[in-house]
Amino acid sequence: MTYRDDTGSDESISGVFEFADGVSATISLSQAAGVPYDHLEITGDRGRIRSDWMSGQIDIESSGAHEFRLPTVEFVRSDPLQPMYDAELAEFAAAVRLGRPPSVDGHDAIRTLRVLDALRASAERGAPVEVDDAVHSTTGRGVENELARIRIQLTYPANRIQEPVLYELARRFHLKFNVRRADIDAGIGWVQLMLEGERSEIEAAIEWVEAQGIRADPVEGDVVSG
Repeated sequence: MTYRDDTGSDESISGVFEFADGVSATISLSQAAGVPYDHLEITGDRGRIRSDWMSGQIDIESSGAHEFRLPTVEFVRSDPLQPMYDAELAEFAAAVRLGRPPSVDGHDAIRTLRVLDALRASAERGAPVEVDDAVHSTTGRGVENELARIRIQLTYPANRIQEPVLYELARRFHLKFNVRRADIDAGIGWVQLMLEGERSEIEAAIEWVEAQGIRADPVEGDVVSG
């Protein structure tokens, strides 16, 4: 770890993470590079992937995937900032609308800070430091796998009315569901369901439904969890 001469704040840091399953990772952060860059690179025993979010370029090479046996370059977007913000805002809005926790919340930020604190402590001591067990625990969030029951209304556009959505829900997700009400009117169909199961499974099911172009709205006054 190095520090800025003018402010005394962190300037550069590098660290090695060793996990219980034998996986290791190296992280390097610096404000002294001279040029702006932001990338993530993951290297394994069968290949590597490198993502540069400013340019949207992804470099892939893998002996485990035939299509990437030779070095491959792909571009996933042209705007480096707007798609990221759009995704964050859409996720936050969905969490508020569906009454569920967001995918990334304050507990994730706390775990990140604990990792950074461990990096600083290791640099100051000149020796490895064990990260607090809470970093590896999800008990702080406490809602990922609790059982829940929620009543939602699915609203189908005209071009989706004939789709076997309920069949796919039963096939794809470990949930119990009961049809409470349903109707088709003027080319628009809707059905009210009571979904029961792990909260994370319910959230995944709702996300899948919305990805099919079907609107999912909670029905107020009929949600129980515990």
